[in-house]
Formats: sequence, C-alpha cells, structure tokens
Amino acid sequence: MSIYLRGSTYHLRKRVPLRFEKIEAREIIAMSLHTDSLTVGKRKAGEVWAHLIEGWEAALRMDSDGAHTRYDAAKEIADQRGLPTG
Repeated sequence: MSIYLRGSTYHLRKRVPLRFEKIEAREIIAMSLHTDSLTVGKRKAGEVWAHLIEGWEAALRMDSDGAHTRYDAAKEIADQRGLPTG
C-alpha cells in the first residue's frame, strides 16, 4: 500500500487488484487520509482498504446484500474518520 505525504497530509494510493476490474470502475484508489501522522495514516489506510477488499470479494460472489453491507460499513468508517466518500 502506498501512503505518501502531500503537503502536511498523508494520502493513500493503491491500484485496484485486477480480479475486481469487472465490479470496480476505478483503476486506482486515491484518497486523503486526513492526518499528518504516518502511524494514524497507516491504520486508517489499512482499515479502509480491508473493507473495500471485503466488499469487492462479496460482489464477486454475487452476494449483493453482503456487498452492500460491507460497502456501507467501509463508508461509515470513512465518514467517521473524515475521509471523502464521494
């Protein structure tokens, strides 16, 4: 996972795994982590990425309810931490 400092804020940038290309339109996930702490940034990035992967995996299994549940959980975590959810 690539975490980098832009100005005084850490950001996440990571390529979406190829196995999810049919369900995720973005090739690259890029977002601000809204922190100036590398330690906090790594924790936030890891948690959000794990939830994204779980949601994509559920969508691949055609488990639409599970995919929506995981997506909603990832969005809620991102919202609580001040991350953009578009």
